[in-house]
Amino acid sequence: MNRLKETAWCVLCLAAVMAVLLTLYSTGAFTKTGTAEIAEPEEDRVTEDAGTGTGAGIPEQTEKEPDPGEETTATAPAGVGIAPHAGMQPPEIIPAETTLDDAVTAPAEPEVTQAPQEDENSEDPEDPEDPEEPEKDEEPEVTVPAASVHPLIDEPVDDWDRVREEVGDFVIFTHYYHVGAGRYYKVSLSPELQRHTWRMCVKYNVPYKIVMGLMGVESGWTADIGVYYDDSGGYVGLGMLSEYYCVGPFAARGIDIYTPEGNIEGICSTLSEKFIEFGGNVHHALMAYNAGSGGAYSMIAKGMETSSYSEWVCGIADHLVTDMEYAVGAGK
Repeated sequence: MNRLKETAWCVLCLAAVMAVLLTLYSTGAFTKTGTAEIAEPEEDRVTEDAGTGTGAGIPEQTEKEPDPGEETTATAPAGVGIAPHAGMQPPEIIPAETTLDDAVTAPAEPEVTQAPQEDENSEDPEDPEDPEEPEKDEEPEVTVPAASVHPLIDEPVDDWDRVREEVGDFVIFTHYYHVGAGRYYKVSLSPELQRHTWRMCVKYNVPYKIVMGLMGVESGWTADIGVYYDDSGGYVGLGMLSEYYCVGPFAARGIDIYTPEGNIEGICSTLSEKFIEFGGNVHHALMAYNAGSGGAYSMIAKGMETSSYSEWVCGIADHLVTDMEYAVGAGK
């Protein structure tokens, strides 16, 4: 009798267990793997009301009283001291004053992009290393004669300041004023030969007026070259160059003193040598041209710094006038 009661009691317990298992199974409390999940109570489930925008989709957080027999663990606020699981993105936190619709429709903040860093080796098109000069309107070429060239000079001259100071500018003299006679005398040398004279003065670096005065004293500017003889020999025209001393040496240099042009060059060449020999002294050089270097040294040794010849030449040179000057002077 007791065994029968025990058997009936076991059957009832087994039936109760089976009933509980069937109930759990029908409610989906078991997963396919046979592990149980705690189903969320129906009253705690919240569905999102997409049309209100009042935050109904966010469940209200309520504190749950811990079970006395259950271990409790402190849970830190989201984003504080808890590292997210690998591969899991942290939830987006929406400020309390922002509604769900605002969170959905709020425009995203513009992204701030940093300007690309310039490469030191890269070329800046706006500021190239070798900037090209802007194109300028091409000006027409103007041919300017060299500063060392003069229309009356065949060979270029390096220092025109020296020429103006030591030789003098070119002018055509038409008269000279004789102080003793108180009158003007005409200079018969043609403008062409006067130009040639100035060119030779520049070439040999002798004063233009002094050479003009010398030719006035020696031949009265007569361009008809003749040979004049005296006890010491013959003298050739214009500057009265000695045939004995001058013809051969000048002919060896290609200078014909029997022509006006050659004779003028012979005058300038000889006078240039005397200027160099006597240190640029005009009177000493003229004394040597007239009496030879020996005669000049003899006069200088006697204390003579000038001679009647040198004073005569310089007197004529100082009173040479141009046509305009003559017109003004003759009208007085």
